Amino acid sequence: MKRLTLALFATLALVACNKDAADSGDVDADGDGWTIAEGDCDDNDASVYPGAPEESDTDGWDQNCDGPGE
Repeated sequence: MKRLTLALFATLALVACNKDAADSGDVDADGDGWTIAEGDCDDNDASVYPGAPEESDTDGWDQNCDGPGE
């Protein structure tokens, strides 16, 4: 019984450690090469990252993370 308890505790500790890394902004969720910590303003959309080409300056959507319309 002690082994099962120890194994369960170790597994939960490892899962908790991985969650902290994802919450810290150090994970590139959309695979565009930029993390939130590096300036990605929408880490759920691979077409949005610092330096991305703007499709339109008047659409109100910030593709390159420098502010809408810039």
